[in-house]
Amino acid sequence: MKKLGEVAGRYILSALGDAAKTIGAEVPVPNADRIESIGEKWEKANLAEKLSTDSIRGFLNETIKSLLPDGDGARLVVFIDDLDRCNSTAAFRLLEGLKIYLNVPRCVFVIGMNEQALVDAISKELAVAKETSPAVVHLRAAHYLEKICTNIFRLPPPPDPLLHLAHWLDVAPEQKLALQLALGSLACLPPNPRRLKALANQVLRFAERAKWPAETEAQEAYSVRVLVAAYVYQFHRDLWERWCFQPRFWDEIKAWCCGDIQEVSFAEESLPRAPFPQRRPPEWIGALRLPETRLPGQGEGEPWQSNYPDPNAIEIFWIAPLVREKRDVLVERDFIPLLKRRASTTTGSTA
Repeated sequence: MKKLGEVAGRYILSALGDAAKTIGAEVPVPNADRIESIGEKWEKANLAEKLSTDSIRGFLNETIKSLLPDGDGARLVVFIDDLDRCNSTAAFRLLEGLKIYLNVPRCVFVIGMNEQALVDAISKELAVAKETSPAVVHLRAAHYLEKICTNIFRLPPPPDPLLHLAHWLDVAPEQKLALQLALGSLACLPPNPRRLKALANQVLRFAERAKWPAETEAQEAYSVRVLVAAYVYQFHRDLWERWCFQPRFWDEIKAWCCGDIQEVSFAEESLPRAPFPQRRPPEWIGALRLPETRLPGQGEGEPWQSNYPDPNAIEIFWIAPLVREKRDVLVERDFIPLLKRRASTTTGSTA
Protein backbone atom coordinates (compact mmCIF):
# COMPACT_ATOMS: atom_id res chain seq x y z
CA MET A 1 0.00 0.00 0.00
CA LYS A 2 2.93 2.35 0.81
CA LYS A 3 4.50 1.70 -2.59
CA LEU A 4 1.14 2.18 -4.39
CA GLY A 5 0.59 5.46 -2.56
CA GLU A 6 4.06 6.71 -3.54
CA VAL A 7 3.52 5.78 -7.18
CA ALA A 8 0.08 7.42 -7.20
CA GLY A 9 1.51 10.58 -5.65
CA ARG A 10 4.29 10.80 -8.21
CA TYR A 11 1.69 10.27 -11.02
CA ILE A 12 -0.53 13.06 -9.72
CA LEU A 13 2.41 15.47 -9.38
CA SER A 14 3.52 14.66 -12.93
CA ALA A 15 -0.03 15.17 -14.21
CA LEU A 16 -0.26 18.54 -12.44
CA GLY A 17 3.05 19.57 -13.96
CA ASP A 18 1.86 18.65 -17.44
CA ALA A 19 -1.44 20.48 -16.89
CA ALA A 20 0.37 23.60 -15.76
CA LYS A 21 2.44 23.61 -18.94
CA THR A 22 -0.76 23.14 -21.06
CA ILE A 23 -2.68 26.06 -19.55
CA GLY A 24 0.45 28.24 -19.30
CA ALA A 25 0.22 28.79 -15.55
CA GLU A 26 2.52 31.55 -14.33
CA VAL A 27 3.37 29.65 -11.09
CA PRO A 28 5.12 26.41 -12.05
CA VAL A 29 4.02 23.25 -10.34
CA PRO A 30 7.07 21.14 -9.35
CA ASN A 31 7.10 17.71 -10.91
CA ALA A 32 7.95 14.46 -9.11
CA ASP A 33 11.62 14.45 -10.12
CA ARG A 34 12.18 17.95 -8.78
CA ILE A 35 10.46 17.15 -5.49
CA GLU A 36 12.60 14.02 -5.15
CA SER A 37 15.76 16.05 -5.79
CA ILE A 38 14.76 18.60 -3.14
CA GLY A 39 14.07 15.78 -0.69
CA GLU A 40 17.49 14.21 -1.28
CA LYS A 41 19.23 17.54 -0.68
CA TRP A 42 17.31 18.01 2.55
CA GLU A 43 18.26 14.53 3.75
CA LYS A 44 21.93 15.15 3.10
CA ALA A 45 21.81 18.54 4.80
CA ASN A 46 20.09 17.08 7.87
CA LEU A 47 22.18 13.86 8.04
CA ALA A 48 19.14 11.74 7.33
CA GLU A 49 21.30 9.46 5.19
CA LYS A 50 23.33 6.72 6.83
CA LEU A 51 26.87 7.69 7.61
CA SER A 52 29.65 5.60 6.09
CA THR A 53 30.53 4.28 9.56
CA ASP A 54 26.94 3.18 10.07
CA SER A 55 27.01 1.40 6.72
CA ILE A 56 30.28 -0.37 7.57
CA ARG A 57 28.95 -1.37 10.97
CA GLY A 58 25.86 -2.77 9.26
CA PHE A 59 28.00 -4.74 6.81
CA LEU A 60 30.08 -6.07 9.71
CA ASN A 61 26.97 -7.19 11.54
CA GLU A 62 25.66 -9.02 8.48
CA THR A 63 29.07 -10.59 7.77
CA ILE A 64 29.43 -11.81 11.36
CA LYS A 65 25.96 -13.35 11.23
CA SER A 66 26.87 -15.22 8.05
CA LEU A 67 30.19 -16.46 9.44
CA LEU A 68 29.10 -17.61 12.87
CA PRO A 69 26.75 -20.45 13.77
CA ASP A 70 23.50 -19.72 15.51
CA GLY A 71 23.70 -19.17 19.25
CA ASP A 72 25.06 -16.48 21.52
CA GLY A 73 28.23 -18.36 22.46
CA ALA A 74 30.08 -18.00 19.13
CA ARG A 75 32.40 -15.02 18.61
CA LEU A 76 34.45 -13.61 15.76
CA VAL A 77 37.93 -12.76 17.10
CA VAL A 78 40.13 -10.28 15.21
CA PHE A 79 43.83 -10.38 16.17
CA ILE A 80 45.95 -7.26 15.66
CA ASP A 81 49.57 -8.02 16.49
CA ASP A 82 52.66 -5.79 16.77
CA LEU A 83 50.64 -2.58 16.84
CA ASP A 84 53.56 -0.90 18.59
CA ARG A 85 55.71 -1.52 15.49
CA CYS A 86 53.63 0.95 13.45
CA ASN A 87 54.55 4.60 13.31
CA SER A 88 52.67 6.78 15.79
CA THR A 89 50.21 8.23 13.27
CA ALA A 90 49.23 4.85 11.81
CA ALA A 91 48.80 3.30 15.27
CA PHE A 92 46.68 6.21 16.48
CA ARG A 93 44.43 6.13 13.40
CA LEU A 94 43.89 2.41 13.80
CA LEU A 95 42.86 2.90 17.42
CA GLU A 96 40.53 5.72 16.40
CA GLY A 97 38.91 3.39 13.87
CA LEU A 98 38.59 0.60 16.41
CA LYS A 99 36.67 2.87 18.79
CA ILE A 100 33.84 3.03 16.24
CA TYR A 101 33.47 -0.73 15.90
CA LEU A 102 34.17 -1.97 19.41
CA ASN A 103 30.43 -2.26 20.11
CA VAL A 104 29.73 -4.61 17.20
CA PRO A 105 27.87 -7.60 18.69
CA ARG A 106 29.66 -10.96 18.85
CA CYS A 107 32.97 -9.46 17.69
CA VAL A 108 36.12 -9.28 19.84
CA PHE A 109 39.38 -7.48 19.07
CA VAL A 110 42.63 -8.78 20.58
CA ILE A 111 45.57 -6.37 20.34
CA GLY A 112 49.14 -7.59 20.89
CA MET A 113 51.48 -4.75 21.76
CA ASN A 114 54.20 -3.28 23.91
CA GLU A 115 51.97 -0.99 25.96
CA GLN A 116 54.72 1.49 26.81
CA ALA A 117 55.67 1.94 23.16
CA LEU A 118 52.03 2.49 22.18
CA VAL A 119 51.45 5.01 24.96
CA ASP A 120 54.49 6.93 23.69
CA ALA A 121 53.01 6.86 20.17
CA ILE A 122 49.62 8.13 21.38
CA SER A 123 51.34 10.93 23.31
CA LYS A 124 52.70 12.29 20.02
CA GLU A 125 49.23 12.41 18.44
CA LEU A 126 47.07 13.85 21.22
CA ALA A 127 45.98 17.44 20.79
CA VAL A 128 47.05 19.15 24.01
CA ALA A 129 48.06 22.65 24.97
CA LYS A 130 51.74 23.47 24.47
CA GLU A 131 52.25 24.22 28.15
CA THR A 132 51.06 20.74 29.18
CA SER A 133 53.90 18.84 30.85
CA PRO A 134 55.15 15.61 29.22
CA ALA A 135 54.15 13.64 32.32
CA VAL A 136 50.53 14.82 32.03
CA VAL A 137 50.48 14.04 28.30
CA HIS A 138 51.77 10.56 29.06
CA LEU A 139 49.02 10.00 31.64
CA ARG A 140 46.36 11.16 29.19
CA ALA A 141 47.71 8.80 26.53
CA ALA A 142 47.62 5.90 29.01
CA HIS A 143 44.03 6.82 29.93
CA TYR A 144 43.09 6.95 26.23
CA LEU A 145 44.43 3.43 25.72
CA GLU A 146 42.75 2.25 28.92
CA LYS A 147 39.31 3.29 27.63
CA ILE A 148 39.80 1.20 24.49
CA CYS A 149 41.40 -1.86 26.10
CA THR A 150 38.97 -2.75 28.86
CA ASN A 151 40.29 -6.25 29.50
CA ILE A 152 44.09 -6.36 29.73
CA PHE A 153 46.32 -9.42 30.10
CA ARG A 154 49.93 -8.58 30.98
CA LEU A 155 52.50 -11.24 30.14
CA PRO A 156 54.81 -11.78 33.12
CA PRO A 157 58.59 -11.73 32.61
CA PRO A 158 60.28 -15.11 32.78
CA PRO A 159 60.88 -15.99 36.45
CA ASP A 160 64.17 -17.73 35.62
CA PRO A 161 65.91 -16.13 32.59
CA LEU A 162 68.88 -18.51 32.89
CA LEU A 163 66.55 -21.49 32.52
CA HIS A 164 65.09 -19.99 29.34
CA LEU A 165 68.55 -19.26 27.96
CA ALA A 166 69.77 -22.78 28.68
CA HIS A 167 66.67 -24.23 26.99
CA TRP A 168 67.65 -22.60 23.68
CA LEU A 169 71.35 -23.46 23.93
CA ASP A 170 72.12 -26.50 21.81
CA VAL A 171 75.47 -27.26 23.45
CA ALA A 172 77.01 -30.11 25.41
CA PRO A 173 75.61 -30.66 28.94
CA GLU A 174 78.94 -29.72 30.54
CA GLN A 175 78.87 -26.36 28.78
CA LYS A 176 75.35 -25.63 30.06
CA LEU A 177 76.41 -26.68 33.56
CA ALA A 178 79.49 -24.42 33.47
CA LEU A 179 77.33 -21.45 32.48
CA GLN A 180 74.76 -22.15 35.20
CA LEU A 181 77.49 -22.48 37.85
CA ALA A 182 79.13 -19.24 36.69
CA LEU A 183 75.92 -17.21 36.80
CA GLY A 184 74.43 -18.78 39.92
CA SER A 185 71.59 -16.57 41.17
CA LEU A 186 72.86 -13.36 39.57
CA ALA A 187 70.17 -11.25 37.88
CA CYS A 188 72.29 -10.46 34.83
CA LEU A 189 70.14 -11.51 31.85
CA PRO A 190 67.43 -9.53 30.03
CA PRO A 191 64.09 -10.82 31.44
CA ASN A 192 62.47 -11.00 28.03
CA PRO A 193 61.92 -14.31 26.15
CA ARG A 194 62.52 -12.83 22.70
CA ARG A 195 65.81 -11.23 23.77
CA LEU A 196 66.91 -14.39 25.57
CA LYS A 197 66.39 -16.43 22.42
CA ALA A 198 68.38 -13.91 20.37
CA LEU A 199 71.16 -14.03 22.97
CA ALA A 200 71.22 -17.84 22.86
CA ASN A 201 71.74 -17.71 19.08
CA GLN A 202 74.78 -15.47 19.51
CA VAL A 203 76.21 -17.58 22.35
CA LEU A 204 76.16 -20.59 20.01
CA ARG A 205 78.03 -18.64 17.34
CA PHE A 206 80.65 -17.22 19.72
CA ALA A 207 81.25 -20.60 21.35
CA GLU A 208 82.77 -21.74 18.04
CA ARG A 209 85.46 -19.04 18.13
CA ALA A 210 87.38 -20.33 21.15
CA LYS A 211 88.43 -23.79 22.24
CA TRP A 212 86.56 -25.42 25.12
CA PRO A 213 89.02 -25.78 28.03
CA ALA A 214 89.54 -28.97 30.01
CA GLU A 215 89.82 -27.48 33.53
CA THR A 216 86.58 -26.83 35.45
CA GLU A 217 87.58 -23.36 36.61
CA ALA A 218 88.64 -22.38 33.11
CA GLN A 219 85.34 -23.68 31.76
CA GLU A 220 83.35 -21.25 33.93
CA ALA A 221 85.56 -18.35 32.86
CA TYR A 222 85.15 -19.41 29.22
CA SER A 223 81.34 -19.50 29.58
CA VAL A 224 81.27 -16.03 31.13
CA ARG A 225 83.48 -14.51 28.41
CA VAL A 226 81.38 -16.04 25.63
CA LEU A 227 78.16 -14.81 27.22
CA VAL A 228 79.47 -11.26 27.74
CA ALA A 229 80.81 -11.00 24.17
CA ALA A 230 77.57 -12.39 22.73
CA TYR A 231 75.50 -9.97 24.82
CA VAL A 232 77.42 -6.88 23.68
CA TYR A 233 77.39 -8.10 20.07
CA GLN A 234 73.62 -8.69 20.03
CA PHE A 235 72.29 -5.67 21.93
CA HIS A 236 74.92 -2.92 21.66
CA ARG A 237 76.32 -2.75 18.14
CA ASP A 238 78.12 0.56 18.69
CA LEU A 239 79.98 -0.76 21.73
CA TRP A 240 80.89 -3.95 19.87
CA GLU A 241 82.40 -2.08 16.94
CA ARG A 242 84.46 0.13 19.25
CA TRP A 243 85.59 -2.97 21.13
CA CYS A 244 86.66 -4.74 17.93
CA PHE A 245 88.52 -1.65 16.74
CA GLN A 246 90.29 -1.16 20.08
CA PRO A 247 90.35 -4.24 22.36
CA ARG A 248 91.41 -2.13 25.35
CA PHE A 249 88.00 -0.46 25.22
CA TRP A 250 86.87 -3.43 27.28
CA ASP A 251 88.69 -2.00 30.33
CA GLU A 252 86.48 1.08 30.16
CA ILE A 253 83.29 -0.98 29.82
CA LYS A 254 84.32 -3.06 32.82
CA ALA A 255 85.17 0.04 34.86
CA TRP A 256 81.71 1.46 34.20
CA CYS A 257 80.01 -1.81 35.17
CA CYS A 258 82.03 -1.88 38.40
CA GLY A 259 81.12 1.68 39.35
CA ASP A 260 84.58 3.13 38.73
CA ILE A 261 83.13 5.59 36.20
CA GLN A 262 80.39 7.68 37.77
CA GLU A 263 78.87 11.08 37.12
CA VAL A 264 80.58 13.58 39.40
CA SER A 265 79.63 17.24 39.53
CA PHE A 266 82.42 19.75 38.87
CA ALA A 267 81.47 21.39 42.16
CA GLU A 268 82.13 18.22 44.13
CA GLU A 269 85.89 18.71 44.27
CA SER A 270 86.12 17.11 47.70
CA LEU A 271 85.13 13.68 46.37
CA PRO A 272 87.97 11.30 45.49
CA ARG A 273 88.69 10.95 41.79
CA ALA A 274 87.85 7.72 39.98
CA PRO A 275 90.66 5.61 38.51
CA PHE A 276 89.74 7.00 35.09
CA PRO A 277 90.24 10.72 34.51
CA GLN A 278 86.68 11.50 33.35
CA ARG A 279 84.76 13.93 35.53
CA ARG A 280 81.59 12.96 33.71
CA PRO A 281 80.55 9.71 32.02
CA PRO A 282 82.15 9.21 28.60
CA GLU A 283 80.03 9.89 25.56
CA TRP A 284 79.67 6.21 24.64
CA ILE A 285 77.49 5.53 27.71
CA GLY A 286 74.76 7.74 26.26
CA ALA A 287 71.35 6.56 27.48
CA LEU A 288 72.65 3.26 28.86
CA ARG A 289 71.92 2.55 32.51
CA LEU A 290 73.14 -0.04 34.98
CA PRO A 291 70.49 -2.26 36.60
CA GLU A 292 72.05 -1.49 39.99
CA THR A 293 73.87 1.48 41.51
CA ARG A 294 76.30 2.10 44.30
CA LEU A 295 75.42 5.02 46.54
CA PRO A 296 77.92 7.89 47.02
CA GLY A 297 80.36 7.07 49.81
CA GLN A 298 79.41 3.41 49.81
CA GLY A 299 82.22 1.00 50.59
CA GLU A 300 83.68 -1.50 48.14
CA GLY A 301 82.24 -4.52 49.96
CA GLU A 302 78.74 -3.11 50.49
CA PRO A 303 75.93 -4.44 48.26
CA TRP A 304 74.74 -2.43 45.29
CA GLN A 305 71.23 -0.98 45.35
CA SER A 306 68.72 -2.25 42.79
CA ASN A 307 67.18 0.32 40.45
CA TYR A 308 64.13 -1.93 39.79
CA PRO A 309 64.41 -1.38 36.03
CA ASP A 310 61.64 -2.00 33.54
CA PRO A 311 62.12 -5.56 32.18
CA ASN A 312 61.41 -4.30 28.66
CA ALA A 313 63.74 -1.29 28.86
CA ILE A 314 66.32 -1.44 26.07
CA GLU A 315 68.74 0.97 27.77
CA ILE A 316 69.54 -1.36 30.67
CA PHE A 317 72.98 -3.00 30.49
CA TRP A 318 71.75 -6.21 32.09
CA ILE A 319 75.07 -8.08 31.97
CA ALA A 320 76.78 -5.56 34.30
CA PRO A 321 76.32 -7.56 37.56
CA LEU A 322 78.07 -10.54 35.95
CA VAL A 323 80.93 -8.32 34.76
CA ARG A 324 81.26 -6.95 38.28
CA GLU A 325 81.13 -10.41 39.87
CA LYS A 326 83.67 -11.95 37.47
CA ARG A 327 85.87 -8.91 36.82
CA ASP A 328 89.06 -10.82 37.69
CA VAL A 329 88.62 -13.40 34.91
CA LEU A 330 87.23 -10.95 32.34
CA VAL A 331 90.58 -9.68 31.11
CA GLU A 332 91.01 -7.81 27.87
CA ARG A 333 93.55 -10.22 26.32
CA ASP A 334 91.26 -13.24 26.86
CA PHE A 335 88.58 -11.68 24.62
CA ILE A 336 90.89 -11.46 21.60
CA PRO A 337 89.79 -14.82 20.07
CA LEU A 338 86.14 -13.76 20.43
CA LEU A 339 86.72 -10.41 18.74
CA LYS A 340 88.11 -11.94 15.56
CA ARG A 341 85.68 -11.58 12.69
CA ARG A 342 84.71 -14.22 10.21
CA ALA A 343 83.09 -13.80 6.83
CA SER A 344 79.79 -15.17 8.19
CA THR A 345 79.82 -13.08 11.39
CA THR A 346 80.59 -9.51 10.38
CA THR A 347 79.35 -6.65 12.51
CA GLY A 348 77.16 -5.28 9.74
CA SER A 349 73.42 -5.59 10.27
CA THR A 350 71.91 -8.64 8.56
CA ALA A 351 68.36 -9.90 8.37
